[in-house]
Amino acid sequence: MYKGKTVLAIIPARAGSKGIPGKNMVTVCGKPLIDFTIEAARAASCIDEILISTDSETIWAHATQLGCISYGLRPVELASDTATTIEAVVHEKNQIVAAGKSFDLCLLLQPTQPLRQWWHIAEAVAFFVDNHKQSLVSVTETRINPFLIRTIVEGDLCPVLPRNSTVRRQDLGRFYTVNGMIYINWFRDLTPELSFNDNIYPYCIAERYFVDIDEPEDLRVFEQKYREVMATKE
Repeated sequence: MYKGKTVLAIIPARAGSKGIPGKNMVTVCGKPLIDFTIEAARAASCIDEILISTDSETIWAHATQLGCISYGLRPVELASDTATTIEAVVHEKNQIVAAGKSFDLCLLLQPTQPLRQWWHIAEAVAFFVDNHKQSLVSVTETRINPFLIRTIVEGDLCPVLPRNSTVRRQDLGRFYTVNGMIYINWFRDLTPELSFNDNIYPYCIAERYFVDIDEPEDLRVFEQKYREVMATKE
C-alpha cells in the first residue's frame, strides 16, 4: 500500500517461448529468470499482493511457493502466441473481482526485463500516486537517431519520420524507448481496449538496467549487466 492506495503487481509468464524454450524458468546467474522479478516485487513494500498469471503448472508451483497469489492457471486461449497481455490481465482482474476483491493500482512486471530493481518500482508508484497520473510506462533514453531509421518499400529506402535527417543530433532533443520494465494503471482502467505501451507518463530508467530477454544472446547480455549492477552494490 502507498498513501492509502492498494497495489497489485501482476507478473505474466507463459510456458511457451520460441527464442528460448522454457524462458521464464531458465536458470541464469544461479536462479530461474522469473525470480529476479518476483524478488524485486517482494522487496518493494508498496506492493500488497503479487499475482502470477501463467498457463504452466511448473511456473505456478514455483511462483506460489515464493509468495505469489493465483486464481488458477491461465486458460489455454490466453497463452497462445497471438494472445495479448491485456487479455490475460483482464482475465485476472475478472477473477479477482469474482472473488470479492479489488485494488486501486495495478503494476505489470514482465519477467523478461529482470534488471529492474525494487526501488525502481517504489519510485514509479510514488511518482504515479503523488502526481495523480492516469497511466505510467518505464522508458530508457535511446542513442539511436530516429530520423536515420528507414523501411524498405519495393526495394527503396523510405524514412520512418518525415524530416530531413541532416539535422545535428544535439538539435533533435532526446528520444526514449519503452523498455517493458514497469507499467502502472488504475485497476478500474484495465479493459480490453487498454494498450500498456501507450501509457502516458514516463518513468525513466538508466540504460545500464535495460535488457530484454528474447534470444539466447540476451541471457549473456543480462549476465554481464547483472554482474556490473551487483558490483556497484558491494
